[in-house]
Amino acid sequence: MRSAALVVFGLISSLACSSPQSSEDEVGNESESTDSETGDPACDPATNDPMTDATMTFRLTNQGPTAIFVAATDDCVSNDFRLRSEGVDALWSSTIPAQGNRCDDMPPCGFGCTNDDPEQYLRIEAGASVDIVWDGYWWETVTLAGSCFIPECEGDVICNAGRQADVGEMFELEALAFTECTPSDFECDCAPGEMSCLVYTYGGVTGASETSMQAFAFEPDGLLELVFGA
Repeated sequence: MRSAALVVFGLISSLACSSPQSSEDEVGNESESTDSETGDPACDPATNDPMTDATMTFRLTNQGPTAIFVAATDDCVSNDFRLRSEGVDALWSSTIPAQGNRCDDMPPCGFGCTNDDPEQYLRIEAGASVDIVWDGYWWETVTLAGSCFIPECEGDVICNAGRQADVGEMFELEALAFTECTPSDFECDCAPGEMSCLVYTYGGVTGASETSMQAFAFEPDGLLELVFGA
C-alpha cells in the first residue's frame, strides 16, 4: 500500500484503477508520449511535461478536540481531498502517478475500473499537524481517439497526462474531514504515541464533517495550511 514519510497522499481520481507506481523516474523527467506512431496532432495532449525540482508544502492542522479522518485515496471514485486547476479536478502527486491510467502507460484501447482495496484515511489527532510535500506535478484527464494508441482501437480513451505547475499558477485545495472511522478488517487507531497515521477500513468514515478549502499559487518552498476545528 501507499507509504507516508511526510505523508504523501494517493491520487484524487474518479478513474484510478490499478496499483500505483512509486518511482519518480517512471513519471518522466523528460517528455514522454503515447505509443502512437500516427503523428496525429490530436494525440499531442497525451505528452507529459518535464518535471522540475520545485516543491511546496500542504499542512493539515487539527485544532479540534478529537481526532479527524481525511480521505487519502479512494480508487475508482472521486474522493474528498481535491486539487483543482481552473475549477477542474487535477489528479496530483507524481510519486504515485495516476495509478495505471497514464496516457503513456495504457493497455490497448484503455480499460475498465475495478477496485477491492480498503479505503484509506489519514488520522490526525487533536492538536496535531501533518505536512504533505507536493512537487507541483499533476495529471490532466484527457480524452483521446483510441487510434492514438493502436490503429484498431475504436471510440475514445480517457487517460491522464502529466503537467508541471508553473510558478504562480493558481490552484484550489480542498479537504473533507470526519470524526469517526468504522473498523473492519483493520484498526482505525494509530500506534501509541503517534499523532498521525494512515488507517484502512472497508467500513468508511462517519460523524461530524468539515470542509476546508483555499486558493493558492504554486510557489517553490511555499506553505499552504488547511485548518480544521478552529
